[in-house]
Amino acid sequence: MPALSVFVHQVSAKSFNIIADQTKLPMDKIVIVLPELGNMISASVPVALDHAQHGGLKSGDKILLIGLASGISIGTFALVW
Repeated sequence: MPALSVFVHQVSAKSFNIIADQTKLPMDKIVIVLPELGNMISASVPVALDHAQHGGLKSGDKILLIGLASGISIGTFALVW
């Protein structure tokens, strides 16, 4: 079965816990670059994707991209790599 990786806009460490809780996914499925690179605003999702690509993301892996904004807006995109 292909691996699943989740890439979320990285505002704070608290946001990872909320996403994991709401999606019922373990934290190890969320690709986190915030401690290393800080809050890069909208660039955090593609930068985390780039890190994962160089860190073992394989053809056929399932990916969930999650973009958040202040307030209640959210955008998601699911794909197979």
